Amino acid sequence: MPFSYNGDLMLLSAAVIIFGAFATLVMTADMHRRRVGGHHVRLLAASLCFGLSATAMQFIGIFAIKLPVRVSYDPEMAALAAVLPIAGGLIAFALGGSRKPGPAWLPISVVSLGVSLAGMHYVAMESISGALTPKYSPLGIALTALIAIQAAFITLWLVFRDRGVAQTLASAGAIGALIFIIHCAAMETTVFNVSGSLAGFAVPAISETVLSWAVAAGAYIFCSICLITFTIVQFGS
Repeated sequence: MPFSYNGDLMLLSAAVIIFGAFATLVMTADMHRRRVGGHHVRLLAASLCFGLSATAMQFIGIFAIKLPVRVSYDPEMAALAAVLPIAGGLIAFALGGSRKPGPAWLPISVVSLGVSLAGMHYVAMESISGALTPKYSPLGIALTALIAIQAAFITLWLVFRDRGVAQTLASAGAIGALIFIIHCAAMETTVFNVSGSLAGFAVPAISETVLSWAVAAGAYIFCSICLITFTIVQFGS
């Protein structure tokens, strides 16, 4: 079944992940050069900012899909999709931000983060319930995983390198674009099949546009709180 996108919501999803990437980069600034207080708290905050903004981007991207019928979403699968990038980011950032990272930290971190990002997309897609069922091609899954692994490598390289203000801003845009591309590439190899009758199907009470802005606001507020708290602590010390 053919589908298209709401362009405004797609732009919103890209903006959310770029802002989340910026918050992540700020949280991890000078991790290796300066061992300031609250090191582990910063890594946790960075993981949460990254994971929550990636999840927000993913679901806003799904809400942006224009389908000929209304669909609903499984909250348990949606919650699992949110956990994956947070867990993957936490493992990757913990290994990369340790005081003496071992030689295997990069491949382990890249695989952890890449698999979690690719998995986030497909688990989120499986949260769609109703008369339509998403179907994926093996080639599309492999391509998505490959892009996610490459995106994870570049993300970790940018997160743990020395950066100035301009480089941080540019890196946020680059990371956001890479994570956004994972979603777009996966959707290009996805088709929707009619899985049953519309009879008795409950139409969601809240529109996808309202849901998208609510998700974006939640991610923005959380990342903003982390940034403000980090700034206060840094200037206070």
